[in-house]
Amino acid sequence: MTTRAGWRSAGGRAASLAVWLLALLVPAAALACPTCKEALFDPGELPQRLSTARGYALSIGLLLAMPLGLVGGGSVLILRAQRRKRQAGDPQAGRGPV
Repeated sequence: MTTRAGWRSAGGRAASLAVWLLALLVPAAALACPTCKEALFDPGELPQRLSTARGYALSIGLLLAMPLGLVGGGSVLILRAQRRKRQAGDPQAGRGPV
């Protein structure tokens, strides 16, 4: 019977145990995002709180767009390299393994 790598390995179990212990010892940090709860509830400072919420939304958008940018940028670089190879006269450029 084969086992998959990951949490079943000794290192994975130790990491999982460490995360669970940290979550049990510091529950407020494990259950809250960075001051989101505190940043949005005081009605007296509504304009400042709305700008904080907008900042959180923009940072989340940036985090979501970053993988797309990295994959897209890498793809463009690979395609350009293949095109240059093909233009230089390499007959195997862009064909993959045979």
